[in-house]
Amino acid sequence: MSKNKHKTLVWTCVAVLFAALLPFWPIQTAAAAGTTYYVDSSGGNDANDGLSPGSAWQHLSKVNGTTFAPGDTILLKSGSSWTEQLYPKGSGTAGNPIKINRYGTGAKPIINFNIASLFANGGEFNSNGAVFLKNQEYWELSNLDVTNNLGNGVSILNFNGGSLNYIRLNNLNVHDTAKNGILLSSDGETISKWNDVIIENNTITNAGTQAAIRTEANRIGASTTPARSTNLLVRNNVVTDSKYDGIVVTDSTNPLIEYNVVNGAGTTAGYYDCIAGIWAFSTSGAVFQHNEAFNVKNTNGLCDRQGFDADYETTATTFQYNYSHDNAGGFLLVMGSAFQVTVRYNMIMEAGFNGSAGGHLTAYNNTIYVPADAVNPDITSDTGTENMIATGSSKNNIVYRAGTVGKLPTDGAMKSNNLIYGISLPTSYNSTNLNVDPQFVGPLPTTMPIGINNVGAFRIKPTSPAINAGALIASNGGKDYFGGTVVADDVPNIGADNRYNTPPAAVIVDNGTAGYQETSGTFSNSSLPGYNNSSTRYSNAIGASVKWTPTLDAGTYKVSIYRVVNSSSDNNAQVLVNSAAGLSSPISVNFTSGTSGWHELGTYTFNAGTGGYVTNTFSGNSGKNLRADAVRFEKIS
Repeated sequence: MSKNKHKTLVWTCVAVLFAALLPFWPIQTAAAAGTTYYVDSSGGNDANDGLSPGSAWQHLSKVNGTTFAPGDTILLKSGSSWTEQLYPKGSGTAGNPIKINRYGTGAKPIINFNIASLFANGGEFNSNGAVFLKNQEYWELSNLDVTNNLGNGVSILNFNGGSLNYIRLNNLNVHDTAKNGILLSSDGETISKWNDVIIENNTITNAGTQAAIRTEANRIGASTTPARSTNLLVRNNVVTDSKYDGIVVTDSTNPLIEYNVVNGAGTTAGYYDCIAGIWAFSTSGAVFQHNEAFNVKNTNGLCDRQGFDADYETTATTFQYNYSHDNAGGFLLVMGSAFQVTVRYNMIMEAGFNGSAGGHLTAYNNTIYVPADAVNPDITSDTGTENMIATGSSKNNIVYRAGTVGKLPTDGAMKSNNLIYGISLPTSYNSTNLNVDPQFVGPLPTTMPIGINNVGAFRIKPTSPAINAGALIASNGGKDYFGGTVVADDVPNIGADNRYNTPPAAVIVDNGTAGYQETSGTFSNSSLPGYNNSSTRYSNAIGASVKWTPTLDAGTYKVSIYRVVNSSSDNNAQVLVNSAAGLSSPISVNFTSGTSGWHELGTYTFNAGTGGYVTNTFSGNSGKNLRADAVRFEKIS
């Protein structure tokens, strides 16, 4: 599958005739650093000094003709409206940004830049954005209403500017734009990128071509290696009915995209326009979490239409705690040059793992519900896609098919410990995959709920077979979809809900209990306390040895020995573990350093019964003693 989503910023060149007849404001310097300026579209006058509400400026062209200093503030009167572009000059500094906000009560001030106003007003004739900054840094823009039927809503451009810092876009209402709603971009012949950018709490409605929110750094000539922006946060934004993409983050390192909602994308995209709700292109370490993407359309289109996407040149991308539903292309697209994609603890109310990830997808502890009327019901959409999961790893997922449509990959792609209901398991699937009802709380909805916190029907009952049935996952994130704890070294549930999880009781063989045997040498009681503050045993006989034999179910166990630490304990005890694989190599354990407690010997697989054991043999070192207490066997799968 090919796609070309990484669009180049299009500059609109406007030939303005009779420029001499239009008013023009020369660039002037602000009065003093830390000054507040007021602008009132109906009650202001550009002959005023702008330093108080009573002496406010009137036109944005007056603002555009001023170079502001670090710490300055520009306040636009609430209820005001301009058919001009806002393009102030100057930059702030660290700790002293330049701020644009509003004053007074009422509606947010409106900046309505359109094709008619372009010819009707003097000043800067750059149609790139209704609100525009170029090669400027340390700016905060808040509480504006922005629209532009000619180009972008808010456009922040780095053109051959190197690395620029600190942009804050907060609580903006951007709507009805011809191009992007909010665009943070870079261009030129030298490396240009951004650092320390937060785009949050904005609403973007009916954005045009490209995206509602888009961030970029630039590529140099024909180079395939872009500049990478850093410290980028896109948070708590609401996108509604974007004509093309919803939120697109490109060319950045470790961006965080969280708590956003995209309701409707691709509303007018063409047949070959490949769009998605929330996605990354050419990023490293991107994290998408706590987002909701739904109603991504397929009205006219052929390709994609997923809620989420790890696209070309992405590395180490994580999708976690997201809610995806009612998307024409399903949940996730993963492209061929995307590496190390982790998908965990998501609520997926349709199916669709599409694309070809080249074996670099890890999907675990997701809850996937396939409604009877799902548009894209398949877990994988075609033969090529099956390899995406098959050559990666898929564990601990619930797949519930409510209807009769929707297929699983047939090559054993759902690797292990998945719970699949409503469809028979292919014969290639191993026996750790369950084919039973997960016992959701219900009632299961016929229409998917809206809101990331409104999926309680898909939590599990306390009798669910998913409880304690998962496989142990290293570096598992520590939380489930609902915020519950997932302990790193305890067997988890299957699915995105880890409640009612209780790790199986460990098997502990203590001295003086069944399975404990002093096999060589003479042992005596010790006053040194051991596990559970119980008494311990010791011997200084050459060749002294002790053995712990548990009664186990078949499975994999983490094995630990309790060290009774004392200066007179053995500093080179020789421990052996006998498992299904046979006798281990000697494990040297020092009982003289640190504090008393459990010491892990490793992970071993045991057959059912009493065939496995652990031994500890005295090293024979002078002045030392073999300490014998307890051994613990914790089942992990």
